[in-house]
Amino acid sequence: STSNRKGWLYPCKIQVSNLHNKKVVFFGIGVAYEKIITDIEKYNINPVALIDNDPNKQGGSRNGIEITGPQNINKLSYDFILLTTPYYNDIERQLRQSGIPKNKIIGLGTSYSFNSSVIETVHVRQKLTNKNFSLISDNCWGGLVYSWLGIQFQSPFINLIVENDDYLKLLGNLEYYLTSELIFNTKEAQFPHPVGRLKDVVIHLLHEETPEQAARKWQRRLERFNWNNVFVKFESDDLECLNKFDALPFDNKIAFTRNMNSSAPSTIFLKEISDEAPNVGRTCFVCRNYIDLVDWFNHGLPPSR
Repeated sequence: STSNRKGWLYPCKIQVSNLHNKKVVFFGIGVAYEKIITDIEKYNINPVALIDNDPNKQGGSRNGIEITGPQNINKLSYDFILLTTPYYNDIERQLRQSGIPKNKIIGLGTSYSFNSSVIETVHVRQKLTNKNFSLISDNCWGGLVYSWLGIQFQSPFINLIVENDDYLKLLGNLEYYLTSELIFNTKEAQFPHPVGRLKDVVIHLLHEETPEQAARKWQRRLERFNWNNVFVKFESDDLECLNKFDALPFDNKIAFTRNMNSSAPSTIFLKEISDEAPNVGRTCFVCRNYIDLVDWFNHGLPPSR
């Protein structure tokens, strides 16, 4: 609707009208960029540069503007940097480390992670009626879902990775593990991110800077956990792991795979990426071809096979 097009850009909190006549740098020149350009083409936004980390794109152009690398960003004069990429968390961190102030950075990527335009994201959020669910995910997919839907994180399974065996172990005795203290061990200091343990389950907290920060966020989000409204997501290409996951006693569970040989009822075969290595961004982008996530959260509908 017209009112939506004049409203907020999701998931960031900035009025589209505030970008009128502003000098804007677009960071991330891919599918998300093409969709965002279409969404906001009616607004008088002045693109001064296109930035991408991919050296294969640098030197090319879009819409008559040359694509350059991030090493040139401090040479530019601009009002805002729009992160037109699903990997907006990593790019924001990259920019902040380069001295870019946070108020100059606008993340638009979460909507486009799920192949959803700004306008469609508005409708998706309006359609969602079950907004108090706790989503358990083995990787960053869970946090991206919450951000796309525009609701508070009601689960500690945000911005992390839990390997298959540990994840299945945790799910097999969920209350035991989630009521255990998250401990950080200096023996895992070789990783560039905090690594915690719930008893014998290892959790990689990818986007936290310190164990103290990771522990605070884990506990705060765990306190919101709704044991009566749990949804579980898994991703694996290992048939044995997929079968073990399918046997777990959760009413609402889905497993994404690139292995076409899985016949477990909870499994969704993502054929578009069957030849690719696991990649959470790609999974986000194609998964809605196979399941209506909002219907799943609203009604617990099983995957369509």
